[in-house]
Amino acid sequence: MPILANYIADNPPHVIQKTASVLEAAKRMTAENVGALVILDGDKLVGIFTERDLMKKIVAQGKDPAKSCVADEMTAKVALGTLSMTVEEALRTMKQAKCRHLPIVDQGKLMATVSIRDLIEVDWREKKDEVRWMKEYIQYAPPGS
Repeated sequence: MPILANYIADNPPHVIQKTASVLEAAKRMTAENVGALVILDGDKLVGIFTERDLMKKIVAQGKDPAKSCVADEMTAKVALGTLSMTVEEALRTMKQAKCRHLPIVDQGKLMATVSIRDLIEVDWREKKDEVRWMKEYIQYAPPGS
């Protein structure tokens, strides 16, 4: 099965610094059309801020997003993926961590962010190709038969 390194070119990391407000994070998520931002302290990954964090920790609590710091509202315990992981391993990691976004790191450096939707799409394309190859194999007639 192919590894994540084959698929990350289209999934740059979506990031924001930990000092940003939740409002800034929400605006960036909207502009970039993503459901999560990786939170950085300089170049160091320190958390992730998701749509779920926004809803549960800000909206449902009646907090002002302009006055809330993303560092105070982010999820600090982040599941991580690696370039050498297979799509299946990444999906398993996300299931175990109960998350929908997985930052991909290589030697401590943030390389990409993938969503469960991205991985399911890759998995679906692979299965579709597999079915096509199986049909071709089953329907193959050797020359002269």
